[in-house]
Amino acid sequence: MEPLDDDEVVSREELKAWTHKLTPGWRSETLPAQLSVRSGGEVTEFDLAPRDGQIVVPTAGEACELEFTLAASSQTCEGLP
Repeated sequence: MEPLDDDEVVSREELKAWTHKLTPGWRSETLPAQLSVRSGGEVTEFDLAPRDGQIVVPTAGEACELEFTLAASSQTCEGLP
């Protein structure tokens, strides 16, 4: 995935992360996940499950790196092996 150009960036003050999946009926369902945000040499961890899979993180205009860890599930996706 390529980084956004400056004219494509909506805000440099905050970042919204959202983990979800679309059902066969086109409904959005939350995916429980852990989010690690690395910025300015610090790593901050968030549990997205109690937040309905969403969070808005202040960034202070700094570059940041995200790592999502999805929770294990016994469900399978239709159409995938």
